[in-house]
Parts: sequence; structure tokens; C-alpha cells
Amino acid sequence: MQFKRISRLYVFIYRKIPHVFHLGDKCGLHHDKGDCSAANVDSYRKMLKDHRYFFFPPNFTNWRRATEKVKQKLKPNGGWGDLRDRNLCYFLVDHVDPSSLRLNQLPFLQ
Repeated sequence: MQFKRISRLYVFIYRKIPHVFHLGDKCGLHHDKGDCSAANVDSYRKMLKDHRYFFFPPNFTNWRRATEKVKQKLKPNGGWGDLRDRNLCYFLVDHVDPSSLRLNQLPFLQ
């Protein structure tokens, strides 16, 4: 599937922190110890709940113009450096109604 870039002004939000959140050092897919105690899971849930504001803030700051240089070189393996991801983003902007997204109702943030 290919998407054509439409000549239209878009505003994109870039994250300044990694999008992967590692929960602990003894539990999970890449660890063979399997120490996923209830206390560890509860502490991670509390951490997510305490920081839920940062997942979906009511407003954004630190806007950067597209003409500013990006400090790190973008890799073509996903993200904005990958043309496939750009095309997907353009498609979603044009075809997804933001009001249909219920991000503030995610159960782990309640």
C-alpha cells in the first residue's frame, strides 16, 4: 500500500524520551529469571499511575519549527526517518478522527 504526500501543513509531535518503558530488571520478555512478583508489578502500576499526566498532557510546550536541525541522525528503521512511517502518519492524520480516540480512558492509567 502506498500513500501520496498531500501538500498540506501538518503539525507533528516528537517525543523527547524513548517510547519503550522497561519495567524492572528481573521480569519480562528478555529476562530468564522470571521474578515477576506481585510487589514488583504493583510498584510499576503505581509508577505509571503517578506519571500518567506525562502520557497525555493537556497542552504541549517546547515547540520546534521544522526548519530547526535535529541533533541526532534519524535512522531509516522506523520513526520519522522511515518513509513508510511518514506515509502512515500522513494517512492517519487524514483518516482518523481524534475524538474517537479514548486515550484518557486506558485502564492502567485510572
